[in-house]
Parts: sequence; structure tokens; C-alpha cells
Amino acid sequence: MNRVLEVNENNASALVEPGVNYFDLYRHIQERNLKVWIDCPDPGWGSVMGNALDGGGGWTASPYRDHFASHCGMEIVLADGELVRTGMGAMPNAKSWQQHKWGYGPWVDGLFRQSNMGVVTKMGFWLMPRPQAYLSGTASVYRYRDIVALIETLEPAGK
Repeated sequence: MNRVLEVNENNASALVEPGVNYFDLYRHIQERNLKVWIDCPDPGWGSVMGNALDGGGGWTASPYRDHFASHCGMEIVLADGELVRTGMGAMPNAKSWQQHKWGYGPWVDGLFRQSNMGVVTKMGFWLMPRPQAYLSGTASVYRYRDIVALIETLEPAGK
């Protein structure tokens, strides 16, 4: 239960088992020179699935920062042994499991977040397409009251 089952570069998605940690997924992507990024939390060694199911987050921009919101489809074993798939994975032979999280019918994924309603055995995630360039920076202000102007400057346009 610790395999990276799929990383789809074209759809910027991954399907993983519960034991896959962020280092495992990162190595999988790097070894294949895939043009996708993960959104790593702090600390980065934990379970990709565990972090999402616990409501964890990462360091990059939305929608990837909220790891439960960036999941796309689950496979769950219920207490009676029944296997349930959510999202498009609920459709037989679906090739779009990690492309469309809502699928058909009610959305029940939230029942399995921080719960004991079932054991999640597979979970899909949206990854970030690797940008052409990336620059990390730090912004600071000298006076406490200047933080408002800084936030307004950095806020996405149209918000």
C-alpha cells in the first residue's frame, strides 16, 4: 500500500496508495523527468493521502494549497468490505478518474475526511504543471500599518 500508481503529466494528476509520502512522489516525478510539481507541506516527509484526509495544506498557491480540496477521487473499503470509488472513478473503466472529482450523483468524499467511515486505499491528486520559471521571494514592511498596502499590492487582480 505504498505505491505511486500513476502520474499523468498531461492531466497534472497522480494516483497514490496510503503509504506514499511526499519524498516518494517527488522521486517518482524526478526520476521520470515529468513536468509536474507537488505541493509539499511542512514537514515534507508525511503521507500524501494522510495529509489530505487530515485537512493539511502546503506552501503554494490555491487551489493546490488545500490538499483535501486538491484531491480527485478516492477508493474506500467500507466496514462491510464493500469497495466504493468516488468521482469519475465510480464509473466502470473510467479513464478520467483524476480529471473530474465530482463524477455522477452525490459527492460523498467529505464523509471520509478525518473519519473512521472507511479505509481509503487509493486517492487521486491534482498536481501543478511545472512553470517555465519560478522565483521565491520575501517581502517585508518596516511599519505595522504598512502591511495593508503590501497585501493589497500582492493580492490577485480582480479579487
